Amino acid sequence: MHAESSSRQNPLQRFVSARSLRELLLAALLMTLYVLFARLGIALFSFPPGNQTPVWLASGIGFLLIALFGLRGALAVAVASVLVNAPFMLIYLEQVSMLTIAISIALSVAVDVFQGLFAWSFIRQYEQYHERALFAEAGDLFPFLWRVCFLPSLLTVWMLPLVNNYIGVQPTNVPETLQRTLILTLGDSLGLFVLAPLYWFFRQPDIGRQVRACLVSVSLLSLPLLLSFFVPALPYVLLIPIWIFVLRRQRWCAAVIGTLWLTPLILIMARYQWGLFSFLPQNDAYWVAAIVLFSLGIGGHYVGLMLQELDNAQRKLEQKVHERTEALQQANEKLERLATVDELTQVLNRRAWRERAEAEFSKVRRYPQPLSVLMIDIDLFKPINDQYGHHAGDEVLKQFVLRCQETLRETDIFGRYGGEEFVLLMPRATLTDALALAERLRLAIAEREFRVLGIPLKISASIGVAEKREHEHSLDLLLRRADLALYQAKADGRNRVASQIEQSPQ
Repeated sequence: MHAESSSRQNPLQRFVSARSLRELLLAALLMTLYVLFARLGIALFSFPPGNQTPVWLASGIGFLLIALFGLRGALAVAVASVLVNAPFMLIYLEQVSMLTIAISIALSVAVDVFQGLFAWSFIRQYEQYHERALFAEAGDLFPFLWRVCFLPSLLTVWMLPLVNNYIGVQPTNVPETLQRTLILTLGDSLGLFVLAPLYWFFRQPDIGRQVRACLVSVSLLSLPLLLSFFVPALPYVLLIPIWIFVLRRQRWCAAVIGTLWLTPLILIMARYQWGLFSFLPQNDAYWVAAIVLFSLGIGGHYVGLMLQELDNAQRKLEQKVHERTEALQQANEKLERLATVDELTQVLNRRAWRERAEAEFSKVRRYPQPLSVLMIDIDLFKPINDQYGHHAGDEVLKQFVLRCQETLRETDIFGRYGGEEFVLLMPRATLTDALALAERLRLAIAEREFRVLGIPLKISASIGVAEKREHEHSLDLLLRRADLALYQAKADGRNRVASQIEQSPQ
């Protein structure tokens, strides 16, 4: 019994376990990247005294952890921050106490965690107020820059150099403290700017195809940077047009991937003073690298979002045009149907039937072949209306049409001529063929009861038949002879078929 229960729960357990495992692996991957990028930044791209980088990518990864996993992500950021800051701060153990170092590490952790929490909280408020996701419009870029990139850094980062200076860790004078605050704020803001958009970017549909297409185009951005080894001024000439070309092809996708692509390339060039940074001192090269990344990134995001917004507007316009075209087409079809179909019986009305009949009659005049007409009239229809009401009369007409349609050929043209009178044009039908079909129609109507409003009724019809004559050039003459035959059937006692074969009246 227990084994059977476990077997029934296994699929759900496997799904939950797989989902939990995926989340755990993703969180572990982001924590690893947090520590890796932070340590690489400190080791390779630091301003003196060694833990200030022009782009602090760890701040962007911390935001992603909190955005994806909430408070669990905040805990992961705290753990990763300890792993990053503890080894660096322990070098001051000979100068200050362990408690002081612990306070400094705790402060760094608090800054990293609250920075991500502030950014996520600010942007959630923005999305809830506007009732849509961020980066849906070009105008969303500036709230993103302020609420996600700059404001959280401004609210938190200033505490690090101020408190560290006060407790004796990395003591500095006022200008140096201000400079460290500016560097840390810029680095954290740029790290958020480079990586935070990935949260919204990977929520887009068909993202895999977009990334694959984008990587090919974005790789072109490496060309001017490589050429700058030979002509240092060349990137200023080529980078902007290539950037615009890539944005035009891939829209906002290019802005996100392109900024991420350019960040390590420009940082490495600034670190080793290659290419366009070869004439600058180390610190100045880092400042220029940060400014270049911000400038290209902000411009790229704005242009990409603007083009994406135009694409969305065009798609909405095309969709609206398509919907209105369909609605107009349906309205036209409805009008055409109303103009050609009898509303009650859903067969051709008199005008539409006559148009079809005239076309068939003209064809027979050009290419002679048999053509016959039946005029069909329901017998004693007025008493039915008088006795049972017009609803009953309408029901009789509808059932009458269905009986007729069960007997007709596919090529026959059937319509309501007026009131309880119907007309049938039979292409390629001789008088004999028409009389045979008329008799079948009469029997189909007369031999089975009609049930109207629960009341059985005996209904019959009189039918007049006429065949087109060789020198008869008017449809009206053919209809007149069929109508005369109908009168003859009525005069002979109704529920009959009669044909008008005498000379048509002049």
